[in-house]
Amino acid sequence: ETMQKRADDVMDALVAECSKRKDSNEGLIPWFDCARSYGLSEKFVGDYLRKSSIKADEVYVSSKWGYTYVAEWKVELGEGDPHEVKDHSVDNFLKQIKETEKEIGDYVNLYQVHSATFDSG
Repeated sequence: ETMQKRADDVMDALVAECSKRKDSNEGLIPWFDCARSYGLSEKFVGDYLRKSSIKADEVYVSSKWGYTYVAEWKVELGEGDPHEVKDHSVDNFLKQIKETEKEIGDYVNLYQVHSATFDSG
């Protein structure tokens, strides 16, 4: 709850500043960059946009698939324990795109593979 509030405050500031600049013809559009492996970023952004009644055409939202966040909000992990696990399989893509649609569905403008390499696909 505290993290959501802090995220909301930052997103409020971004939207307000972009709105102010848009009115002065600088044309800034708020861009929210998420990823399945960025903890709860998709949930925070989706919840914020819906409760703020921000329309999908008023923002740009991108997200990424390919990593799964596994640290459970622990800052320090055991020796060699990862914060995220890379998996560029078709099954993981299909799983993660459904998760993304649930959190930020209609807002997504760009959905990209996260850190694709020749080895990972």
